[in-house]
Amino acid sequence: MIGAELRHSDPQVRAIAINGYQRIVQLIASRLENRTKRAALVTAGGILSTLVGAVTLAEIAPEPAIASAILSNAKALIRELVGRP
Repeated sequence: MIGAELRHSDPQVRAIAINGYQRIVQLIASRLENRTKRAALVTAGGILSTLVGAVTLAEIAPEPAIASAILSNAKALIRELVGRP
């Protein structure tokens, strides 16, 4: 279920989705090194948002090459954010 569909769901379903988002952000943040807790949470939120957006866009891409480029760009950005080549 994508965000557009979740937006029309009942409040309980939306709360579960946001809780899942927050838990994954916490998990990612706990793996980020050399950052304050606040900076790790901001970076983790950006990473998760990038992943969700990239996967969503790749799924609707009209051609495999476009989908591949979307995912590759997201991967490169996330690697840059976490400081890994």
